[in-house]
Amino acid sequence: MLIHTPTMFLVIVTTSFTLALAIAWISYRKNNSLFNPLFMWSLALALHGAAYLLFSLRGNINDVVSIVVGNSFLSAGFAVFGEAIYRFHDEKPNRLTLWVPVVFIALSFSMLLDNQQTRLVISALVFTLQSAALLAFAIKMRNNTIGRGQYIIETGLVSVIAAMVLRVVSFLMGSIKLTSIAESNSIQSYTFITVLISLLLLSIGFVLMTHERAEKRALDNQAFTKFSNKILDLLSLNRPLEEILNAIVNGIERLHPEMLCSILLLDKRGKFLSRIFAPSLPEFYNSAIQGVEIGLGVGSCGTAAYTKQRVIAEKIATHPYWVAYKELALQAGLASCWSQPVLSSNQKVLGTFAIYHHDEHAPESNDIELIEAVAKLASVAIERSSSVEQLRESEKHYRLLIETANEGICVVNDGILRYANPKLCELTGYDANILTNKSIIDLIYHEDQAMVIENQKKLLQTTVDDLKYAIRISTRHRGVRWFELSGVAFEWHGDNASLNFLTDIHDRKLMDEKIQQLAYLDALTQLPNRRLLIEHLKQALARNIRNASYSALLFLDLDNFKPLNDKHGHNVGDMLLIEVARRLQLCVRQTDTVARFGGDEFVILITDMDADESSAHTQAENIAKKILSAVADPYLLQTDNNGTTITVEHRCTASIGVITFNNGDSSGEKLLDRADAAMYRAKQEGRNTIRFYE
Repeated sequence: MLIHTPTMFLVIVTTSFTLALAIAWISYRKNNSLFNPLFMWSLALALHGAAYLLFSLRGNINDVVSIVVGNSFLSAGFAVFGEAIYRFHDEKPNRLTLWVPVVFIALSFSMLLDNQQTRLVISALVFTLQSAALLAFAIKMRNNTIGRGQYIIETGLVSVIAAMVLRVVSFLMGSIKLTSIAESNSIQSYTFITVLISLLLLSIGFVLMTHERAEKRALDNQAFTKFSNKILDLLSLNRPLEEILNAIVNGIERLHPEMLCSILLLDKRGKFLSRIFAPSLPEFYNSAIQGVEIGLGVGSCGTAAYTKQRVIAEKIATHPYWVAYKELALQAGLASCWSQPVLSSNQKVLGTFAIYHHDEHAPESNDIELIEAVAKLASVAIERSSSVEQLRESEKHYRLLIETANEGICVVNDGILRYANPKLCELTGYDANILTNKSIIDLIYHEDQAMVIENQKKLLQTTVDDLKYAIRISTRHRGVRWFELSGVAFEWHGDNASLNFLTDIHDRKLMDEKIQQLAYLDALTQLPNRRLLIEHLKQALARNIRNASYSALLFLDLDNFKPLNDKHGHNVGDMLLIEVARRLQLCVRQTDTVARFGGDEFVILITDMDADESSAHTQAENIAKKILSAVADPYLLQTDNNGTTITVEHRCTASIGVITFNNGDSSGEKLLDRADAAMYRAKQEGRNTIRFYE
């Protein structure tokens, strides 16, 4: 097969620059920073295009530019390909391997300007070696890469190697002799066709590999969110710390089967590794490190706990912190260990969270995000457990606290404080002479006063033996704080009275509220999440039966959200979602529910509508139209651009699916599915419209 070589050059130049521009545009849409892997890939393609452009101009420009610079560009293109692949895998580039060939090409070709045959053989050998080095690294990283993109890249590199080897063999055997690179023969034609195909394969492969990684990370984020919600559920149910920490370790290992995880807790003095939660590590290994004193060089975990810094040991066998423990790790089959200190809210070390691998392993950026997020989750669990444990200890020693006056204690008779111990004075900030003969109600926050009066009556009437509940007290020096109040009825100088114990639970209460908020509210918009929406749906179904009324469910999806994210980034996208949430709340009553379902999807639950189906249908349609209008109004979103605040104007519409219901025939999940189906029909039929489920 014989193809006109100058024509082939033109095709390669056109293809290279077209691919370079296309990938550069994709890089800009996905990541505005320069020198990200996609951008570097486009730069490598541009270098290849520039090289063949210089080859095609041979005879019309200086030979040094055409020969030396052109071939140097071609070799540099392979080097930049390598830089991109290394950056994609978060690996430090081996620049000696990548760039020495470029220097060699430039120097050798400068001295061989008149020797066409030798130059072609040298260039083929150098490009073969460069491609082989990239192929070897791609194969090495195969276990860390998902999808088909990597195999397409490897195919492209193998094609280049095959073409270059054929060229060298043909020249050495004397099958072809060229006096000019522009001459046409079958080997030349095959080589350049292979180059063209390889450029296409490399480009498709790298873009696909980048896309596949993005999809994998999105799925991993969804799975981690589901896992985090499960842990938050366990926290809200006050499950034992051991159960929660084991659930964290097992959950991460299920999400990432290649990982072996452990959580180590420090003893009360913060000096020794005391409790271990690592069900997948060998028992002998856990036994060996239990009780070890933390310090610099005590493996990854001991060092992380000592320095309060993350410790990454990619190769346990050669890492200086593992000198004393590498034989133990080898026996357990452990080759790498990353350890993150678990810190309390006041930066006290509580323990460590570690990830092991059976092979030598370096963390990527998403691995660092994972280990940090899990350490924070473990911190919340440990602090929560510590708070509950402390409260239980205080309950066991109530009698002792009365005798030693080390807890807030008071005697109430006829609603008046007859006695207040020093601890109560300290907690409230009032002197004993002020508290004594003062009404207890004067201390209680106004919203809790009725509850305290009622409970005091129950105590004195002996309808209950003991009461324990949370109240707010207006202290003199620290404002309104949460206390746990417990009391018993007893005699005070022959009169009925109550003996009351007050414990400051302010910090624990705030933590409980934070956990509850994380479990039931969307973190971005502060709207109810799917879990809370389902609860409201159950209540609406029950209320429909009781009141013989209708309710409506509106499933809303934004029509023009992704382009905003792609062009201006997720921060601007988040601002749009927050503003949409605000507008939706303004369109409905306070008794209705606006929930964020995920991504750019929202669900609105309208309750207590008309008992007539037709009227309820009309009400729901009017509300949906009001929402369409509100969502369609322009959005002015302020964002930062290199230190300058700019305003982004954006317009988007919504597709809304609606279903009305008045009985308990369907579950909340089924109603959501039907509303979702109606929404998809609205999208298919033109968007910015409303469709009812039929």
